[in-house]
Amino acid sequence: MNSKPLFIAFILGIGALTIMFNTRIKEELVTESAPVSSLSFDEKIAKTPYETATFGMGWFWGPDSQFGSIEGVLRTRVGYCGGEMEKPTYYAMGGHTEAISIDFDPDLISYSELLDYFWQGHRCERNNSSTQYQNAVFYRNDEQKELAEKALKNRADTLGIKPEKVATKIIPVKTFT
Repeated sequence: MNSKPLFIAFILGIGALTIMFNTRIKEELVTESAPVSSLSFDEKIAKTPYETATFGMGWFWGPDSQFGSIEGVLRTRVGYCGGEMEKPTYYAMGGHTEAISIDFDPDLISYSELLDYFWQGHRCERNNSSTQYQNAVFYRNDEQKELAEKALKNRADTLGIKPEKVATKIIPVKTFT
């Protein structure tokens, strides 16, 4: 007896039941929850007081995922920061670094807490020779600069190295594109 048609029918049946179950759950959630806002995401974020942190961690896809899942982070964007070229691309960086821009709600997570994630998420004692993949904190104001410098010293102490041996740079945001 060939069991292949029976197996396929079984799998299709489970798929149909899963779709019906998920649809029913979604309908219940929609009817039982508060009304859905008609505001777009950009409109919602514009109404939320937020701050922005920008980090270079060697590349941007891993950090995008890492920071995007943290409570209090409103959105992440990947791009290029720190160079002179107006419209950098992956193949023409113009001195830029691959970076992640993180919009966050300071009532839910602080800049210092984001710095903790940053320092834990890369190897600060060595840096790539290319600016494209360098490790950097791109600060936006004096407070961010001071917090980044303090965090760098703390990280060096934790690693048992001198702060000047930390290869991660702390530099101002020129542009993020």
